Amino acid sequence: MVLATGSSIVNGSINEILMIAGDKVIFYGVTIASAAYEFGLRRLCFESS
Repeated sequence: MVLATGSSIVNGSINEILMIAGDKVIFYGVTIASAAYEFGLRRLCFESS
């Protein structure tokens, strides 16, 4: 299981994270919010409902 920052989509490391962790990854933060919704990625955000 990997807990990764949503900024990985901005810095380009998201592909490597997904290749290594597969579906065992949870992204956190607001940076990933839209992409997580569009691509069905698991997301954790303590400030959202």
